[in-house]
Amino acid sequence: MIYARNYRSIFPLTPSELRRLANQIEEIPGGCWLWVGSLGAGGYGRVQFRGALWQVHRIIYELFVGPVPEGRILHHRCRHKNCCNPAHLKPIPQSEHITIDATPCVGTHPTVLRTWCRNGHELTDENTRWRTVKGKRWRVCLTCEAATNARKNERRRAKRAARRASSDGSSQSQSGG
Repeated sequence: MIYARNYRSIFPLTPSELRRLANQIEEIPGGCWLWVGSLGAGGYGRVQFRGALWQVHRIIYELFVGPVPEGRILHHRCRHKNCCNPAHLKPIPQSEHITIDATPCVGTHPTVLRTWCRNGHELTDENTRWRTVKGKRWRVCLTCEAATNARKNERRRAKRAARRASSDGSSQSQSGG
């Protein structure tokens, strides 16, 4: 996959590309526009257009505000890496960004900062549980987990029924002949 660097080269966006962006953004209380689509390893929203991966917050910022000044990166004032509200983004030098990120929440996995899961369910204490594997901890949305388990159970039931039907059919043909 190609990671694009020149964000101005993507403009103008086609109407279908704009719809794809708008359909994956959810506004939550507090003004954040959370990207509920694909997230990169760092927790930033990403989307594939024209054979390249693009950071969503950069596209939205450049769409509404303009180009990010040379030598600057976008800082999320709200501290939600998957937020793409241009009002929450501020272009600052990398050196300043490093000092801002030296605050206590650094080292926190991006999923811990999220308040909504990828499917739009609010991550409350009642709707989440912590999972730990090999020393890494993250929250799991119980609504999504229940839906996943229901799908898995349905597939298991269908396989069992298919096995029973094939074994019943083979035993009947053996006893009938």
